[in-house]
Amino acid sequence: MFRSEVRFKSNLPEVMAELRARSQRNVQAATLHMRNELIDKVNSVGTGQEYPIRPETGRVEEVEVINKLGQRQTVRKIVGATVHKASSPGDPPAVLRAQLKTSFQVEFEEEGDTYRGYVGPVNVPYAKALEFGFVGKDRNGKQHNLLPRPYMFPTYHEQRENLIDILKRGKV
Repeated sequence: MFRSEVRFKSNLPEVMAELRARSQRNVQAATLHMRNELIDKVNSVGTGQEYPIRPETGRVEEVEVINKLGQRQTVRKIVGATVHKASSPGDPPAVLRAQLKTSFQVEFEEEGDTYRGYVGPVNVPYAKALEFGFVGKDRNGKQHNLLPRPYMFPTYHEQRENLIDILKRGKV
């Protein structure tokens, strides 16, 4: 042996434990990044139809108007209501009561050598209908023809490269 030699030593169990912990941190970071991007995606004002929000704001009054035939007619009108601008079909859903925005939760699962992270809306029954659209009757018998307003799939595709970087390096 030489006095001036350099020795390298590897402790495989320690290295494996460090790699496992690092990969778990990266999965957690990627999952939280995706959740934050989803919240940003659905936290927008719509570009579609405007309508008054009821019954939280405004009041219903009977107002006399002249119809197209020139006749006087009494109608019920919402007065003093806040106006909501909905999203257009194909755009992410517009925020109304922030139910969808606040429902995104993350969950982690370890199974053998695999560590998984899940993100998605929880306890929001209309979330799937917004993402994929819905044609049919609801549980009250009302007919709907809701065109898709996707938010999960487009967000994943926009963030795909960032998510891969986070999984590889732990940061964007």
